[in-house]
Amino acid sequence: MASGAQGRTMPSYTTSYATINRLEVDVEEYVESHDGLLLLYRRFSPAPSAARVATVVLVHGFGEHSGRFAHVAKALVAGGAVVHALDLRGHGMSGGPRADGQFDWLVEDLRVIHERAYEGLPCFLYGHSMGGLLCIRYLQTYPRLPLAGLIATSPMLRLHSKIPLPAWKKVLLGLAKPLFGEFLVGSNIDPCSLTSRSAEVDKVVNDRLTLPFMTVRFAHEMLSAADAAMDAAPDFAYPMIVLHGEDDVITDPTASVEFASLVPDGAAAAHILAKGKHELHNDDQFGQVLSIIQSWMVERVAATRAGSGRAPRRAPGPSSGTLMAPPTAAGVVAGARSASVAYFSLAMVFVVHLLSFRLAGKTRVGHLAAWTLYALWPFFFWLLLPFHGLLLAATRLVWAPHRAPWTAHDTWKTMTIGPLHLVRVYARETAAM
Repeated sequence: MASGAQGRTMPSYTTSYATINRLEVDVEEYVESHDGLLLLYRRFSPAPSAARVATVVLVHGFGEHSGRFAHVAKALVAGGAVVHALDLRGHGMSGGPRADGQFDWLVEDLRVIHERAYEGLPCFLYGHSMGGLLCIRYLQTYPRLPLAGLIATSPMLRLHSKIPLPAWKKVLLGLAKPLFGEFLVGSNIDPCSLTSRSAEVDKVVNDRLTLPFMTVRFAHEMLSAADAAMDAAPDFAYPMIVLHGEDDVITDPTASVEFASLVPDGAAAAHILAKGKHELHNDDQFGQVLSIIQSWMVERVAATRAGSGRAPRRAPGPSSGTLMAPPTAAGVVAGARSASVAYFSLAMVFVVHLLSFRLAGKTRVGHLAAWTLYALWPFFFWLLLPFHGLLLAATRLVWAPHRAPWTAHDTWKTMTIGPLHLVRVYARETAAM
């Protein structure tokens, strides 16, 4: 897999992002993932004359990107670590439809970056929020990798009770996934709940690369991954440290404590920080968090070199883990167009629905005219389909290195789901007249 992860020079309009935000990186390039999709990769390294004691693979959370962790990387570099970071697929400057896809694809993306990070030094994974969940699922999928330990901050093992998600809603997500997988739902994350620092909140709000939404498919995938991670906690085979803020109202701190208690042989330690919110690395507790992490890393490096830890004798290789077959690069990006077509379809629904009620009134002739308009829905769709390209360009929902052609799957969904939705809404509102 490493052979498929060759670096590519970034075009000027993407490298300018690092320049504008003054990210001090020594490598910034695109690498190919397991399915050919391009992922943005960054490496932060100590000065050539400085000692290098470990490598760290840094994984960001949902809806953000590696650029938001530049200060974390610099702090780790000051301690002698070489930090490798990526923008996950569908996030930041990486390819793929925004916040969509299967969680297993992210697991394989992480594997590609982990291979690049191998330098013969003790290696750590560092994941925040969904990134923490991703690291856990990666290590549960591949239980025999050479790793010194896992650092997880505010891992998404369970949503907080203030983000209500009853069981019936999870069931509905699963039922909606096959037909409405590309439809977007809000993440319900209030930027003010991330940190107590107003300046950091402003950065999130003004960051054009952050995402306030996800697809129905990805929401179901992430929640299912969290459940699977908790179920497999007794089999977790790596040293781990978890840090969580007690005032986090996005991910549940008690889930972190529960997970750590289930890891065998006391190999996991959980730290709950007083008054800490979700983004501990962007809050007043960052100094304390950094001290805990660096002290633990020193212990793990010493244990690894003494032979009592998981010494990195080789780069990650084939393992017994089994994943679903990943899609082709074109197949991944096809979902992006499908998502925008869904929005175009909904816009058409609104127009047709409005016109039909103008015609309907409360007369038989009006109702007949309205139902005729609904029956002609496919004709209207094909008539206005050329305008879909303009809508796609205007919405900025997708950033990807490639574009995929219209597929028969998209056609089938648009021609069936659209009319069914129209009939359902029309029948419901007509009954209420």
